[in-house]
Order: sequence, then structure tokens, then C-alpha cells
Amino acid sequence: MNLDTLRHPRLLLILGVLFAIVAGTFVSLFVPITGLSAQQLNGPTPSMVYDRNGNPIGTLPGQPQRRVVAFDEIAPVMREAIVAIEDRHFYEEGAVNPIAIVRALVTNLRSGETVQGGSTITQQLAKNAVVGTEPTLWRKLREAYFAVHLAQVYSKDQILTFYLNQIYFGAGAYGIEEAAQTYFGVSANRLTLPQAATLAALVNAPSALDPLVSDPQLRQRHQAAALQRRDLVLDAMVRQGDIDPTQAAAAKRTSFEEMGLRPPGSQAQNASWFLDYVQNELAQLPQGQVVRQLGGFHIETTENAALQRSVESVFSSDAQSSVLAALQDDPQTDASLVLLDAKTGAIRAIYGSYQSDPRTAGFVPAWQGQMAPGSAIKPLSVYAAAIESGAFTPTSRVYAQDGYAIEGAPIHNFNNENPGRFVSLTEAVAQSYNVSAAWVLQQVGLSQGAHYARAFGLPITRADATSIHRLALGDLQKGVSPLQMAAAYTALANQGTRSQPYAITRIVDAQGHLLYQAKPKQQRVIRSTTAYVLTWLLQQVVSTGTASPAASATGVGAWWPVAGKTGTSSPPAAIEADNPQAVRDLWFCGYTPELVGVAWIGKLQPASLPPLTTGSADPAQLLLQVFAQAGRPAADFTRPEGIRIIDGIPMP
Repeated sequence: MNLDTLRHPRLLLILGVLFAIVAGTFVSLFVPITGLSAQQLNGPTPSMVYDRNGNPIGTLPGQPQRRVVAFDEIAPVMREAIVAIEDRHFYEEGAVNPIAIVRALVTNLRSGETVQGGSTITQQLAKNAVVGTEPTLWRKLREAYFAVHLAQVYSKDQILTFYLNQIYFGAGAYGIEEAAQTYFGVSANRLTLPQAATLAALVNAPSALDPLVSDPQLRQRHQAAALQRRDLVLDAMVRQGDIDPTQAAAAKRTSFEEMGLRPPGSQAQNASWFLDYVQNELAQLPQGQVVRQLGGFHIETTENAALQRSVESVFSSDAQSSVLAALQDDPQTDASLVLLDAKTGAIRAIYGSYQSDPRTAGFVPAWQGQMAPGSAIKPLSVYAAAIESGAFTPTSRVYAQDGYAIEGAPIHNFNNENPGRFVSLTEAVAQSYNVSAAWVLQQVGLSQGAHYARAFGLPITRADATSIHRLALGDLQKGVSPLQMAAAYTALANQGTRSQPYAITRIVDAQGHLLYQAKPKQQRVIRSTTAYVLTWLLQQVVSTGTASPAASATGVGAWWPVAGKTGTSSPPAAIEADNPQAVRDLWFCGYTPELVGVAWIGKLQPASLPPLTTGSADPAQLLLQVFAQAGRPAADFTRPEGIRIIDGIPMP
């Protein structure tokens, strides 16, 4: 048949009617209707994440940003604009326009590609919500069938509302409410004529017309094209009788600036490290894929909003800190901080990376890092085994003379400090003598040290387990993340019981059905008496030892129940040879009866850190600032049965 004959109006009408009949009959044989809910038609809403008190934190990263609104929550001028440009006969005709469909088919056949849609708003809703966008005849048949079904179930106003909630407007905004907020910072019911016409214009090609695209030159072209399309919308509204030519002319003269277009970048959402971690944890749950794909879930978490703000404040550009000044001077030096509940392991706050943005970070050292823990490992791999063995107490004398040779190589204290041949275990811990840690591990045995380090959750390899240098001084083969170290230290804070960190407590769907309930995991690692003695030893680190400068600077004094251990790691030998005192990682693992925290500063590349102010006291200052803002804990560390106090010193 000659395609030119299809120009005849009567033939078009006949073919269109036949198309509708065939579509409805044919598809009904193969695609049963099971019901289309309002939730499905409005489009998936992002899952909302809540803190421990039920207050919203934000939406789950990576999901469509959409806020569903009702018909009367959309400005009339917005409804008129979208009908005028997308389907001017929407209120007068049925769900399917057969003549338009056939005309579009003919046009597409002539061109050899899909250049014309021919779809009503009802058909577009069916396509977006149910059928999909595959450019095939089969999809078009299904689209027509579902459109007819929608028209039988829902009113025109309802269908228009679903459509406006469903469609994409560019800049990550799905639905009219999100689009109004994203582009103009107003609700959909407050849109003006120029704003509404502009948003209606974007629907045609949101990616090509997005006026907020980041590239300045591309943004200029997009804005010009969007305004040109906006003027077409205004002309269509005049033809519809929605506005008069004078109103259209005034709207055409309105610039983006006069419309109140928000600056590029101001639309960024979910800039939260806690949300980023929730996304990471969700990926590890069996239910995670469903939650991320469907959206609309309520995700309840462990976040303490006040503590999260405190953590973010110590890293903010307003913070007057010599530590941050050093970080700002060297973009290759990073930092992170983790805060857990001491009793349960619930993540209360987290700061993933100083040098990255949670919206774009690919690698996050706070939970993905594999850094050498340095001396921060000593309480876990050395002194826990020593106290548990019963052979050592805080008053035990341990070797400390610099240069002690083990495994054919000398062990050096930091700055080659030489306190004498023997010192008390208390002094060795407080001053972090490397020689003492290596000597004590030699006494209790590598196998015992490796056993306890693994029990604390550290990734100890065969190479680590057979080397005093690695196990006593924290030069681990695989390394650890701040989150792993925080989990390990929960055993010290919680009377010997280690808690597995977690952030998600519950997930429920939009109807309130429970999808997931967290079951915190805990395991006893050491005796409660051992944990208490280790805690007392680590309190000396804060009051008189390597973390005392940070304690003084932050106001966390000896009267506070706070314990912790500093740590430094050395860079590769080639760098170390040029600067024997160079360090790559700085750690502070600290805790109170209520919170366990780990702060880390370091290099992810094999290089040494730039000169910092006070070494491992720098991360200690960051964490102790957070502790100070949280306030002094109400209670001290609980002394278990079996502990005797002799001259102020706990003895197991």
C-alpha cells in the first residue's frame, strides 16, 4: 500500500479505530490486569532514612528524588501548561487517540526511526508506570491497552496528577513537587506562570534542556533552548484559552534570574556520611536490593543527630584547628572518624573522609580503609593477652631499653627514647614504648597475641601471626579501617564483650510491614577483669601519656572517665630511610562508658605525612573534641567483681 494514501483523513480514522480494537483485544489475551495502585502510578518515592529518635536524616542516596502531591497541591497554571503542550485534547477525548497513533506510525515509517510519539497523557502514564519505553509495536499495543484500563478506573484529574508525580524534569528531579523545589525552591502549588511553562517545557527533553547542568557553556545553551521551548508552551496555552496574549508576552520576557532559578549545585541532597554508610550496609543485607530498586521504604537507623553534628563540626571549615590547617594544606592527606555506642556497637556518628564528598566518594577510608594501626593495636594483640595470662599486672616490670633486638632487627621506641632497662607496665602503655610491647609479646607468645587480635576482629594473616614486629607494632599485612578498630575497642569499653557495628535497625514498607529487624551481634573476647585493667591502663594514656596534650587542649581532664590509645605507622622502608621519624598513619582509639570512637589521619598512598603539630595527639584532639561536646558521662567505668584496688591501682 502506498503510504501517501494514509494522508486521507477517513482512512486514518478507520485505521485508527481498527488499531484500538486490535490492541485492546490482542493484548487482553496475553496481559491480564492485576490492578495498578496509586503508589505505582505516582512512581517510586525514595526511601527515607530516620535517626534513632525517628527524625528524618534524608533520602537514600542513588534513588529517584520524588515527593508525591495531590491534585489540589499543584498550581492550576502548572496543570494547564502540561496539558496544553503534551495533550491538548486530554479532557475532551479518550485514553487513546487512534488518529494520532496512526499518524505517528506513518511518520516513523517514513523516517525509519521513532520521531513522533502520538501518545496521550494517559498513554504516557501507562508507558512510564507499567509498560516501559522500548520502541516496539508490542510496547505500543500494551501501552494502549493499559491506557484504556486506567481511564476506566481513574478520573482525568487523577490521571493528570499521577502523570505530574511520575515524569522526569531533569536535574535528578522526578515529579512536579521535586522539580519545583529543585529549580525554583518553591512548592508546586506556588508556581508562577513563567515557572510552570518552563517546567512543562523541560518534559520534552529533560537532559537536553536542563538549565542547571554543571558545565557553564553547556548550561548557557540549555537555558536558551529551554526558554525557546517555554515560549512554545505559552503559545499553546494561549490557543487553549488558558491565558491571553498579554500574559504570554509578559511571561516570555521573564528571565531565569527573574523566575528565581536556583544556582547550580544548590540542589545537592543527601550530603551525609551517615547516609552514605547506610547505603553501604544496605548493600550487604539480603533485603537491600529490593529496598534500593523499589524505594518508598522507611529505614530506621542508629544515628545520634547531635553527635553527628558534633563530628561534622570538628571537620568543618569554621573549626579553628591546627590539625585541619595541615589537612587543608595537603589534599593527599585524609582523615575520618567513627563513633559507636559502647554497649551495643550501634553507629552513632561517622565521618567518612575529609578530602571527599559523600555524594561522589568512591573509596571511603572510614569503613573501606586498610591502614596499618601502629601502636593502637598494642592493647589488643599484646596487653590483652598479657593480662589474661595472669603473668602481668599494671605494676609488672617490663623491658624498655631502646634498640632491643628481636627477629634479627632492633626495635626502637619513638624518637629513640631510652627510659632505662625496665619500667612498669603502666608507664610502658602510657608512653607507648615499642620495645616493651615487643618484649611482652615475646613473653606471652605470638600464638596468644594472634589469637586475641583475631578475637577482637582484626584481619591477622599468617605473616602477621609469625612476626613480633607486625603483631606488636601494628604493621599488619592487610591493615584495618577505623570502623574495624572501633569495633575491637568496644570489647574494652563493654567489660570484655565485642559488638559488631551496625547502622540500620529496622526497615518497613509504605504500608508498615516489617522487612528487616536488626539483631545485634556480640561476642565475649576477654574477661571483664581484664577489660577493666586495660581500661585503667589506657586512662593513663589520656591523663599522663601520649594523648595528654590533646586532653588538656580539649578540656577532657583526668577527672573524666575516658581511656584510649594513640598509634602511628611508618611509611615504606624507602621513604623511612630518608626520614626515620616519618609516619604515614596517625590514630587515636578512645572510649568512655558510653561511646567508643576512632579518629584517623593519614595517607592512602605510600608516602609520609607532612609535618603535623603534635603527631598522634592530632587525631586524639579530634575525637576528644567530640567527647567534650557530648559532655561528661554520667557514670564511671563499672568495676567488676574480682578486682582489688591496691594503692589506687586495679589488680586482677
